[in-house]
Order: sequence, then C-alpha cells, then structure tokens
Amino acid sequence: MAAALILLGLLIAVRYPDVRAVAVQDQSVSAPQCTIDPEIWSWSTNTIGQEPCIVSAHIEAVCQNNQFVIPPILANQHYTGPNASQSHDLCQCSTVVYCLISACTCCQGGNWTTWQEWSSNCATKLNGTLGQTSIPEGVNVPFWAFQGIAPDERWDNATARGVGGIPEANSTWQPATNTAAPGNNNRKVSLIAGLVSGILGALLIGLLGWLLLRHLRRRKQSTRAAGLAEQFEPKMAARDYSAMPSPSTPGFSPSVGTHNAMYGGSSVDTKTEPTVYKGLPELH
Repeated sequence: MAAALILLGLLIAVRYPDVRAVAVQDQSVSAPQCTIDPEIWSWSTNTIGQEPCIVSAHIEAVCQNNQFVIPPILANQHYTGPNASQSHDLCQCSTVVYCLISACTCCQGGNWTTWQEWSSNCATKLNGTLGQTSIPEGVNVPFWAFQGIAPDERWDNATARGVGGIPEANSTWQPATNTAAPGNNNRKVSLIAGLVSGILGALLIGLLGWLLLRHLRRRKQSTRAAGLAEQFEPKMAARDYSAMPSPSTPGFSPSVGTHNAMYGGSSVDTKTEPTVYKGLPELH
C-alpha cells in the first residue's frame, strides 16, 4: 500500500512539474505549489516557507498512516471532502484542514466548497481545532487555519489574511479548542451590538428632545410670568418737581403763616415787602 502511494506521488510529480514531494518523519506526502503570483499569496505561507497545500497534506497524512497525496487542480476545479468511508477521519473533518485545503484551492485558481459541503460525510466535525490530532514535527500550521467556520459559510481569504498566521501551531503547541463557529458568533455579536447601539441612540435622542422641550417650556413660562408682572404693576402719575423750590434754594426760608403759591414759576412770600410798582400810572 505504501509503495503504491509513493509510486502515485512520483507519477503525479512527473505529470505535474509544479508538484513537490516532501518527507517529514518518514511521511510520504506530496502537494502542489501555488500557481498564482507568489506575492499575492505570500501571506498564506508559514514562517518556514511551507504553503497551505503541503501543510494540509501533512495534517491529513496523520489520519492516513502517514501517507497522503494532494493532486494539483486546474482553474475552476475544486477538492472534495472525505467520502463515506472516511466519515471518522478527524483530520479531514476539521475546519483546520478545510481552511488549508481551501487556501490550497484558491492559490491554484480553483473554486472551493462550503464547510457544510466539505464535511457532509463526517460523523464528527471539529470546528476551530484539530482535536486530538497531533501536528507532525517540522510542520507549522498558520493561525488563520484555526478560524471557526459556520455550517453554511465558505472559507474567506480576506478574513484569513486579516487574522494572520502568527502565532503558528506546531508539534508542541496548538491554539485553545474552539468548537463554536465564529461566523455565527460574529453575526450574533454584530446583531446584539447593532441592537444595543440603536437603543442607546434612541434613548439619547429622546433625552435630548426632552431637555429641549423642558428648556422651551421654562422659557415660555418665564416670558409669560414677566408679561403678567408688567401688566399688573401699579403705575404712578408722573409729576414735575423741577419748578418746586428746594430747601436749599436761595431766598427760601419757610416759616409758620407763610403761603407759597405758584404763579408762572415765581415764588411769592406773604411776609416779604410789598412789591413796588415802577410802571406808568394807570389812567381812569
């Protein structure tokens, strides 16, 4: 069986010169290289230069007696998930392998399937983890491969690139198990955040409106009160005191028995000497 797989790998290498065979811990695995511009897909390569295709092949080989071959595909083709006889293959039935093989498909110009379609024959599905599957020595799995995938979702290269490849999992360390699908969680979080934001926004608008109405009401009441006060304020008749002599006016010395009368603005004192008439005598 092992000899047949090795022979198959050699035949694929001869037929497809872009395929490379790598042996790690006596594992006979082979996988194609990315055919799209390496600059575009450099983010998917781990820190030791391994592309997603070969990393996926090494992980899948763990559940297949350390033997696994990933053939190259043409544009618009895709890889299929485990068949019915591989329903208990926890390597292929993990989103880690699904993410890796999706990147492997994409970097060759192919079309990748949804997680639901890929895992349709799986009895147990591992989301965001490899479970008890160990990573072979000399293989680093980029962090973006551990992103959880919702059942109806498709691996997204932009999201994976945003997540990044650091830290990398290896034979001594793997990220904490994540059986939940972040895609669903993200939707729930986004929905809850949107709902809370909407409620807070409505409350803020309501509060501002209430404060504005309160201000206008108080202003209106103040204006009305000022108008009423002005309407009912007693008005005193104006008097002209400019002609009244003040006690400090020269020649004014009030005393008992005197009577001041107003005649053209002049003051007459009954105790003063009689006025001497100096005009012409009146004829009768």
